[in-house]
Amino acid sequence: MKLRGPAILTLTLATGQVVGLLRTVFVARMLGTEIQGESIAIGLAMGLLVSLITLNGAWQLVQSRDQRLDELQSTLQGMGIIRGVAAFLMLAAVGQPFLNYIGQPELLMPLLVIGLCPIIEGFTHLDPWRELRDKRYRSLTIAQTAGPIGGAIASIIAVWLTRTIWAAVIISVCISFSRMVGTHLVAKRRWTCRIHRAQLGSVLRFMMPLIPAGLLFWLNSHSDQILMFLGARSDLLPEFSLSSIGAYGTVAGLILLPRGTLVTAIQSVLIPRLAEAKSDYRELRRRSLQGILFITGLSLFICILGLLVGDAVFIIGLGESFEAGAAVAPTLIGAFGIQLFRTYCYESSVAMGQTSVHLVGNTFRLSSMAFAIAFLIEGRGVEGLAQSVLLGELTSVSAAGIWLIIIGQRQTWPVLPAAAVTGLFIILSEPLLAHVHEISPVLRLIAVAGVCSTILLVVLVANRRRLFPILNRSK
Repeated sequence: MKLRGPAILTLTLATGQVVGLLRTVFVARMLGTEIQGESIAIGLAMGLLVSLITLNGAWQLVQSRDQRLDELQSTLQGMGIIRGVAAFLMLAAVGQPFLNYIGQPELLMPLLVIGLCPIIEGFTHLDPWRELRDKRYRSLTIAQTAGPIGGAIASIIAVWLTRTIWAAVIISVCISFSRMVGTHLVAKRRWTCRIHRAQLGSVLRFMMPLIPAGLLFWLNSHSDQILMFLGARSDLLPEFSLSSIGAYGTVAGLILLPRGTLVTAIQSVLIPRLAEAKSDYRELRRRSLQGILFITGLSLFICILGLLVGDAVFIIGLGESFEAGAAVAPTLIGAFGIQLFRTYCYESSVAMGQTSVHLVGNTFRLSSMAFAIAFLIEGRGVEGLAQSVLLGELTSVSAAGIWLIIIGQRQTWPVLPAAAVTGLFIILSEPLLAHVHEISPVLRLIAVAGVCSTILLVVLVANRRRLFPILNRSK
């Protein structure tokens, strides 16, 4: 059986994701909920500053029609360094006031050290992504393994050295360094960072709509955790302990952990395929429909697994101390499934050379904060936070899909009914959760694993001659 480039890349990303998941679970169990709460506080501050300077240079290089690729790549790499330095300086300026506001002033020094990560990643070589233009996936596939491997090694060493917030700091810096080094090891061209004036205009035009969109994305991704920290400063909102924030935030973060891998896989396959078919609307429509059908199937699969074993996975994996977050895992997993449709809208737009849909989708995603505040005032606690995330994703996907049609990307209209059907399935299945949770977590995991294994075995047997051509040879 010969695997094609996209399949190999996806398999590599999935493997790296499994390694990352195991690393995160290991670190969470070793450090506990309170240290995880401190990590979330640092992550909020770091994410805020990085989101203000979004570049997305790798995918700008993939979709660009400019023939002066050497100059464009050099300019993007130079802008990457400027972005990293700017993010660190902004972090140094506003880090202390931000931490004071959320009640964690003692975390300034760990925050500043983690602030070196954008500078380190600013030296990333864009060669692996450039090769995607010619449908060559080998370099990116190899480069993507560096982060998970470096992170796994760093996690073991860091936890052995200390069980404080500094373990998370060491791990974050090592992951960024590993990712950067991985791109240089597979690069075929000399790394340069000269900024060419002729290219700067197009880079900035591509980048500018992403800045407010990036800020909104940060706000949307962490709005529930922000409100948990703000509970100590508001009479309207309930106050959450650092351990509660750590339990909920860890589970929410683990659920979102596969997002980076899925987005990279979707970008690596979808953007080149759609960009290649720009001039042929019929082919573009066919490829868009294929992408939407795949996203729909993947989303429903994720939602069903979340309903059946979402809480069980986290209770068994993280321990009883994380039960507050595990209880709402099925709802958060459903919201993650809906988010895949938003990802499709974003990457489809990038493939067409437009980024305005990012701003539209992220703006409407803010609705989750209104839902969350209302639910918290009603006394729904973390359950209300999870429900607000789901409703916010449904609102955002609807807005993004409609905006794509408005700006002329009519081939994407099936994303609207597909997301609606998936959302309806999640909402209607909510009453089943109480009955599902009555079954032992271990029994549910065993049952689901058995069913999935059986389905996989049936698929392999049914397609054995196509998957394993050696069986077609005569004896």
